[in-house]
Amino acid sequence: MKDAFTDNTIRFIDLRGTGFSPADKNWQVKIHDAMLGVLQDMKCLELKEPVLLKPHIGEPKGATFIIPQTSTAVMEFLGAKKIKRTVCGDSTVAYSGERGYKENPHNDCARYLKLAAQRGWDAKGPLGTPFIILDRPATSTKGIYEFTGEEVFLKGDFGRYREIRGAGGYQAAGSIINIAHMTLHPVAHFACAIKNIAMGGASYKGKLQMHQHYLPGIDEGKCLQCGECSAHCPAQALKWEAGDYPKLDEKSCIGCGECLSVCNEQGQAITMETARIADWMRGEDTMQNRLMDYAAGLIGNRWSNLLNIAHLYNITRNCDCFDIVQKPIVNDIGILIGMNPFAIDFYARYLISNEMWKTKNKKELTYDEFKKGPNLLKQYFKDDAGTAPYEYLKKQYGIQYEADEIKTHLCKTAASGQ
Repeated sequence: MKDAFTDNTIRFIDLRGTGFSPADKNWQVKIHDAMLGVLQDMKCLELKEPVLLKPHIGEPKGATFIIPQTSTAVMEFLGAKKIKRTVCGDSTVAYSGERGYKENPHNDCARYLKLAAQRGWDAKGPLGTPFIILDRPATSTKGIYEFTGEEVFLKGDFGRYREIRGAGGYQAAGSIINIAHMTLHPVAHFACAIKNIAMGGASYKGKLQMHQHYLPGIDEGKCLQCGECSAHCPAQALKWEAGDYPKLDEKSCIGCGECLSVCNEQGQAITMETARIADWMRGEDTMQNRLMDYAAGLIGNRWSNLLNIAHLYNITRNCDCFDIVQKPIVNDIGILIGMNPFAIDFYARYLISNEMWKTKNKKELTYDEFKKGPNLLKQYFKDDAGTAPYEYLKKQYGIQYEADEIKTHLCKTAASGQ
């Protein structure tokens, strides 16, 4: 995967100190024009149909989610490229609510679709595109965006995983426009382009796998008591003694499925089982690494067919999954656009760190200072790993997480008309 992103430039629409408001129609025009100019400069982007616009539409009581009016330039850009098969879509979620996996069964996704329509992300909204649920084939659109399975199994070497589970609709995309909203997050700590791919592109069981709630069940009637599963467990969560069946330590299990892979070659006694998530904080220390694994796996061979647009405003302490009204924790920053989601996230992390630094120290935090420390997210998450997950990404996959160039586009106030 080394050097997979042929365009490793980040375009930064700088909105700092401008009085930006995404709901203001004058600002929507200015953002449209600025973003369209940036998109027209994306020479290495190869668009293949069908195209999936992947936003996070938020929860009913939330107020800081992304609105579709800030993505009209995307549709104009796609239209100029003669792209006709386009949809907006996201997957169900592991928690309960309007977008919940169990609240939106395969034959009735009314709650999710109603919320999408209320937010303007459906065919009657500003973008004029259908909204589909990526792990619900019943919502696919004939002749435009079709898929038949809830999930697709992807096999390979994905860090701690030998198999990851993507949502069927996510895998059906020829190209993906990843529309992310940067927030903080109680488990992942930092949520932006990578999480929007990893969690949003995964199936329900894939989400449980990342949350370490995808656990092995052992059929003692088939178990050969060979101990291979225990020997290959990277977390030493399967305890085994000769002449006995392996015993699972659920607290240590990382849900990687390695034991399943080994057992399939032996007695086929292991199945991976899931349960409703009870402890959302489980695996907090390594969640960012698992997101890296899943994002790298779900991108697959779409290196030239992936565009990331990260909205760095209305930045809250918790993610848009929280069904509450939240207040921003830092000043609005701007919009990042690029083909490498890992570089997008790394630079976004610098930008929010700079805002935190300025609040406390009344001066700018330089990029070099950021890379050396301090880790300012520790004020929210004492065990945050800082830049370590990005180094893990580079070592595991050879993916560069620093942009080759930052191109800054300044936006003046909407009221000035300039």
